[in-house]
Amino acid sequence: MYSEIYKKFFNSKHLAISFTGTILGIITTVILFLHAMINDQEIVIAKFSIFLLIFFGTSILCMLGNDIEILAKTNNLRKKKIIIDNKIFKLILSLILNILLFLIYNNFFHIFVVEITFNELLVIHIAIFLNNLNRTFQSYIQSSSKLLTNSILDFSRYVGYAIFLIFWIFKKFQLVGFIFLIGESVTFISLLFFIVFNYSQFTFENKKINFKLNYFILSFSQFAYQGLFKIDILTLALFGNLKLIILYAILSNVIEGIVNFITSFHPAMNNLILKNKKNLISKNDIHNYFSIKKISSFLIILIIPSYLIFNYLVFFNFPEFIFLVIVIFLSISVFISKKLFLFYYVYSLYEKPFNQFLFSIGLLMSNFILNIILFKLIGLLGIAIATSMSYILF
Repeated sequence: MYSEIYKKFFNSKHLAISFTGTILGIITTVILFLHAMINDQEIVIAKFSIFLLIFFGTSILCMLGNDIEILAKTNNLRKKKIIIDNKIFKLILSLILNILLFLIYNNFFHIFVVEITFNELLVIHIAIFLNNLNRTFQSYIQSSSKLLTNSILDFSRYVGYAIFLIFWIFKKFQLVGFIFLIGESVTFISLLFFIVFNYSQFTFENKKINFKLNYFILSFSQFAYQGLFKIDILTLALFGNLKLIILYAILSNVIEGIVNFITSFHPAMNNLILKNKKNLISKNDIHNYFSIKKISSFLIILIIPSYLIFNYLVFFNFPEFIFLVIVIFLSISVFISKKLFLFYYVYSLYEKPFNQFLFSIGLLMSNFILNIILFKLIGLLGIAIATSMSYILF
């Protein structure tokens, strides 16, 4: 059975490239953690985990839901042209919000148990604007069903992470936040090359920009999705201590890494939803979905052995019993809830952004509140129980 899935999967070039890119990203993270531990730079692991939260959370908020709106309102699924419209000018609002959040963070980042400098924060926010720019164009590319091009651009982002790692090991970069800036810079360069060599495929439509609040609040829905895998670290950064962040960072990154494999299927799943909405779905689309679902199940099973290996490589010993219990809890909850991660944006793609907002905020807030309550009551195990309850409930 899995041999057939394997062949089908790797015959879909965009899926294979997305999958390979995710593997490259995980390898980069593993080497980064290993190098930090070998050189007695445990603080880098804690900082990197917090930077992940700041970068992905803030970049999503600054997008203002523009990328999902571009996809949801596309009429371009079967056209060769890549249509750019006036929604691209919402990048100006993204930049303004980015600057505003930078000023706010600059006054409040002392609340974390890990010290964050002004320069580190500045580098991350420059990377955030590049990310917003790249993702906006990638949304236009996805909206014309050019999934292969989109996956190549995603892959270039992971290549950028690997380039940073090489320079960081040779001490050319001191700030770990540069990983995001290099990643987005390489993606931007790749995007420019694509536009230059395929400029004839692009066309501009002068349409009035729609400023409905529904799609602005959609950014909170996307923030909630990314937050699902970082709420644990945020809880520890606010109410725990540096040692717990470093120990838990390994587990958190393994789970997020595996779920990122599932997230790499989002362009294919979003395309499936859009085709279904327009009655364009085919038997091949359905077959691809079942293949992805089975692959996702197999990947989730790998969470436990991956964590054991990763933890041993970094700390040179096996995790404490409490961490084994936590990883089992979380693995089971992710396995049961895999459709949640595959079809997370279904409401927004059916042009019901407010429903998506209520669903997403409900999920994030229940997870965060339960995390705090149960962490204070029973410690680390409480975080696992809280997250598992939230996943399965929603």
